[in-house]
Amino acid sequence: MIEHRHTKRVAVSDTVSIYHRGTLVANCKTKDLSVDGMALWAGPLQYHRKTMLEVEFASGVDARQSLRLPAIVVYSATKVLGLMFTQSSNVTETYLRTRMNHAGIQFSAQGNQDQDRDNAISAHSTVL
Repeated sequence: MIEHRHTKRVAVSDTVSIYHRGTLVANCKTKDLSVDGMALWAGPLQYHRKTMLEVEFASGVDARQSLRLPAIVVYSATKVLGLMFTQSSNVTETYLRTRMNHAGIQFSAQGNQDQDRDNAISAHSTVL
């Protein structure tokens, strides 16, 4: 399968919350991010293609500054989920670009270090 991306993805290591049908199912580490979608280190968490999820980005300690975006599963592989955002606005794009820019600065300052992906997910419930 060939994946056609419209925008460049940036390596980002943030923790996001994943919701399925309004229920928190996991906190995952991001692998990469673009304004169109993202890849997550999802451990054993897997969903079928076209499953609707929500991704919540926390913004610091103030929960009012978090952003929850609807997304659809575009691929589910061993330990990785690929999501495409299904809703976009200028505010959303600005928020995501800010996170991507911040991650790019951190990544270049830290160098190219491998991270332990086995502990990248904390499951809240089992969803298959």
